[in-house]
Amino acid sequence: MASKQAGIEIRLLDRQDVLRLPPQANCEALTRLAARKAIGAKPATLELFGLRAGNVWLCPSSPMSVLDELLSSQQKSNKKSSTTSLELRIRFKTPWPNRLYEADPSAFFYYYCQVGSIQQVIQNLA
Repeated sequence: MASKQAGIEIRLLDRQDVLRLPPQANCEALTRLAARKAIGAKPATLELFGLRAGNVWLCPSSPMSVLDELLSSQQKSNKKSSTTSLELRIRFKTPWPNRLYEADPSAFFYYYCQVGSIQQVIQNLA
């Protein structure tokens, strides 16, 4: 949950840990900081990353107040779960995973964790 005091928690797909970051000016700044800090993504691949809350992709230009409102409304509507988390994800299907690997091996590994198996990565090649 986003909170001014505790920071913002972002779930990472390649590990069990939750990344806690201070609030930023907008979602794009938060996404870029998370990708650099947690994954070590190179500047050329930072634009591939985005934040998702449930089934909603966050607009990069959204201010943090929109993020707080979205997480609060999702938490109220989902009474089964006590928390709603943000996920750091790659926003686009990569048509050439080998190019992503050449540009940034750490972003490629994160993409692999997101799609779940090497077979799905290979299917994206076809």
